[in-house]
Amino acid sequence: MSAIVKGWCPTALRPMASGDGLLVRLRPRFGRLNPDDLDALAVLAARHGNGLIDLTRRGSLQFRGLTQDSHQRFVDEALAEGLADRSDVAHRILVDPLGGSQALLTAARLMDVLAGWRLRDQLPAKMQFAIGAVDGDIVMAPDGDPHEALALADGLITEGRKPRASSPPPRLPGQLAGGLLIGAAFGRLEASGLAALATLCREEGLSEVRLTPWRLLLLAGADESVSHRIEALGFITRADDPRLSVDACPGTPQCTSSSVDTRALAMSLSHHAKGRSVHISGCAKGCARSASADIVLAGRNGRYDLIRNGRADSPPLLSGLDGDAALRAII
Repeated sequence: MSAIVKGWCPTALRPMASGDGLLVRLRPRFGRLNPDDLDALAVLAARHGNGLIDLTRRGSLQFRGLTQDSHQRFVDEALAEGLADRSDVAHRILVDPLGGSQALLTAARLMDVLAGWRLRDQLPAKMQFAIGAVDGDIVMAPDGDPHEALALADGLITEGRKPRASSPPPRLPGQLAGGLLIGAAFGRLEASGLAALATLCREEGLSEVRLTPWRLLLLAGADESVSHRIEALGFITRADDPRLSVDACPGTPQCTSSSVDTRALAMSLSHHAKGRSVHISGCAKGCARSASADIVLAGRNGRYDLIRNGRADSPPLLSGLDGDAALRAII
């Protein structure tokens, strides 16, 4: 089975077909969510999809298992709840989760200008505007001018120029000045877990949860005193959690490009990582991790290729390994 590189990302209005149905992505309210939003998102996932939600590296929520019929109902309800936008440009604007009110004002101004921009439909499929200390194709200051940003985008389109973007280091779960960063095993949430998190936030007086480009959630204003309750819901709160050593894509049967069950092997390997970075990819695309890893297992025709100090598309040291052989080769 060969991997198919589609070259674009799904949005609320433009779903993508996958092994478990249609995928859609949302980045509601510039990544700022209150407990009612979390409840509404959980309902959308359970009612119109298969209840599975992925945290993406682009600061969005990815909903899985929709159908052609349920997708339109998903969109209608998301629009009614204010969790999607009809212009379908919110996915292009990433706001620093640690940014303040000025960054949000700038994001709102950029969204208004971008929605009516004459070249909007000519933007590269994955192009992203970043506001604050986060990575993007065009990086703006929190008080930046949207018109200047679009002028840069115009140059990118017409002249092929690409501004150099900053690359802030990834974050790990734990306490920050602005709140508590929490994660989920391999970036996977379930609708029931999201609803439980909404309840916890209400009970603890937490009014905002922020999406991040680190496949983590930021509980604004929270501190480590709530960590035990969050861990009881299945979330990750510690930087030394062994599951953080492993990056894994959804794998089969959820992805049509994959021929292997990545998540089961990832859970087994997480206890044997021994401080090494591990990437388990269903195919050579390496969607879960673009950077090199100490150990890579890439699926091919129902087996694994073993790669060291490389990416999913790097030449393998060993090929044709089943799950047990791959585990033995690493531990």
